[in-house]
Amino acid sequence: MQIQTVAQQLLETVGDGVQTRNAAWSFGGLTPKHFDAHVSKSVPKYNEGHEIVLSLSDFFVKSDSTCYELGSSTGALTRKLAKRHGTSVQWVDIDVEGAMTEQARELLEGDPLENVSFVTDDILTFNYVNSDFIVVYYTVQFVPPRIRQADTSRDAYWVALALSHLPR
Repeated sequence: MQIQTVAQQLLETVGDGVQTRNAAWSFGGLTPKHFDAHVSKSVPKYNEGHEIVLSLSDFFVKSDSTCYELGSSTGALTRKLAKRHGTSVQWVDIDVEGAMTEQARELLEGDPLENVSFVTDDILTFNYVNSDFIVVYYTVQFVPPRIRQADTSRDAYWVALALSHLPR
């Protein structure tokens, strides 16, 4: 039982009420309630990255676009994108963590945008429609390496595509 005792001791608060164990980060539980405050402080230039994505979106998003954010967490970035591009653009946010999409929906109620939907699903198996813009912001690192390294003919096609377009 020594190992279990050590594991219990490893539970720590990483800031803003977010708790985790070593190598066991979870976006469930109470994490969604504290996520935005935590990530903006713990990931360098996180909010500045949002501004870059907003600027880049201008080149791809058209008035009749369908766009996705994969691993959207609380939907903060998509809400900014939806406001920037108007109500004719459809935004679909996908996150595997139900507590995260629930938090995103709650935040959307306070700032209603009819063209934004939050879906709890697996981004690797979701049935996508053709789109003009896909945001994968701080998400790829949570996809297991064996899937990120998959052949592009397999279900992980989007991962290989996204990785091939990252700045080198």
